[in-house]
This record gives sequence, C-alpha cells and structure tokens, in this order.
Amino acid sequence: MQFVEGSVAFASKGDKDCAMLLTDEQGNVVKMIRYFDQISSGDGETKFKIDATQLSKGNYAVVVKSREGDILGSLPIEI
Repeated sequence: MQFVEGSVAFASKGDKDCAMLLTDEQGNVVKMIRYFDQISSGDGETKFKIDATQLSKGNYAVVVKSREGDILGSLPIEI
C-alpha cells in the first residue's frame, strides 16, 4: 500500500459544514477524505492520510470545501 500524508491549512468565515476532498488537475473530485460538521470560524489546519494505491501518478490537490462550494484551503500534492 502507498499512503500520502500531510496537513492542509484553511480559513473559515463563520461556522461551516465542510468536506476534505482529493481533486485531480481539472478540479474533479477523485476521493472524499473526510467530512466536518460546523468547523469554527477562523484559521485552522487538519491532517490527512490518503490510500494512494489505486490512484494514477500525477498532480492532485487536497481541498477543504464548504457545503456552499467555497474553497477554504488547498494543498497541491504529487502522487
């Protein structure tokens, strides 16, 4: 198994429901990593660990996105 680990910083204006997603170079969702109920307003950082065994090599991003579609944080990664 091949894992990719790291952390992504995010900033929220107001309490929000959010998802941490793995996206490809075109911004398409490849994998849902985790869901957050009502993250607090302000700056934060959250860790991730992705099983990359089934993923093609290439450039991706770990994105924290609100339910409304706002991107609160993003971290480019290479697999």
